Amino acid sequence: MVMETLADFSLRIEHPDGGEVLAAKAWNALWVFSLLSLAFRSPIIPLYSYAQDQGFAIANRNLMIRPREAVLEPVPEFLAWAAASMERFDVVLADQRFQTAQRYYNNAHYLVDDDAKIMLLWAGIEGLLGVEAEISRRIALHAAILLDGSPDEKAATYQAVKKAYAARSKVVHGVGMDRAALSTAYRFASDLLAKVLRKIVDLGRVPTMAELDRVAASGSLSS
Repeated sequence: MVMETLADFSLRIEHPDGGEVLAAKAWNALWVFSLLSLAFRSPIIPLYSYAQDQGFAIANRNLMIRPREAVLEPVPEFLAWAAASMERFDVVLADQRFQTAQRYYNNAHYLVDDDAKIMLLWAGIEGLLGVEAEISRRIALHAAILLDGSPDEKAATYQAVKKAYAARSKVVHGVGMDRAALSTAYRFASDLLAKVLRKIVDLGRVPTMAELDRVAASGSLSS
């Protein structure tokens, strides 16, 4: 039997006082995996925690973890971004909208079925972009505004997100989709949520819906 690749690295947490202080520090350090996920634009999830001096392991709460498709290379620029962004990440993590969306991103990849992943990922996207009406168009518009790129790239993002949201709606309303379409929709939603979360870390704050609407209304056509 060939063993699939599941882990790329380990995170060692130490504290001289041990006990409850160490437990709290180790628990909070799990957010480092979230930050690294944004840095590498790929799910990076803890498999389990192990306390060597106590002689026991605390397994991940999820019973099944899918094998990795490929090993992530330790790209220096990604690691540098994570190190430089840690303080801003802690700031935005205090915002409930960001923390909830980050948890949805973290948890979605543990799920077995792609349709369930899609629903959880889009819940994170919708919560971050704060859209309450004209959801499909405004989510696409706000995502295009928030993410970097040239005007043509932003227009392409708008169209791609709007198309992807249609797939999300099919899933939510129980409309059947084949396996390949579901896989594509899952990967798009995962990539989009990761990009939005990363951009918010770069900004150091979660923009409001009103702020995004103002940006959308501030442009003008030229002859």
